Amino acid sequence: MRRRWLPVRREEGIFGSLERIHEELDRWFNDVVSSFFGSWDRPSLRIWDIPPWGPRIDLYDQGNELVLKAEVPGIDPKDIDVRLLEDRVVIRGEIRKDEEVREENYYRSERAYGSFARTIPLPVSIKPSEAKASYKNGVLTLVLPKAEPEKEEGVRVEIKEEE
Repeated sequence: MRRRWLPVRREEGIFGSLERIHEELDRWFNDVVSSFFGSWDRPSLRIWDIPPWGPRIDLYDQGNELVLKAEVPGIDPKDIDVRLLEDRVVIRGEIRKDEEVREENYYRSERAYGSFARTIPLPVSIKPSEAKASYKNGVLTLVLPKAEPEKEEGVRVEIKEEE
């Protein structure tokens, strides 16, 4: 079962209840499908599948490598931590407040501050030690070379006949 990690509480808006019902139905459907067919992770294209706190990403295939682009505007690259495993990418960071403003002086506060983390499952295995990362205009780009697929042949096991 796929779990979602939400570091902050989502605000209930006009669609909050409907969204919660939809998430429960979606979780139930995934549980039922995976009990028959194993793990099933479809691409995330719906707005409610995007974590409310964490970088939004694009992940695409370029032949021998995957490219992951994450929006991390206003964050110093030194405050971003990227960890690569063969089957997933973990991006952590912190958005720091530039200055302290007393709460009663605000008219509107929509920006979020604090720590975030996002784990992105990968559709294929990668070679973490050969990955490259760059940062430009608030976009973190990771180039992730694909691992060689395992050969289908396997290892032949000799069978001994018992007497």
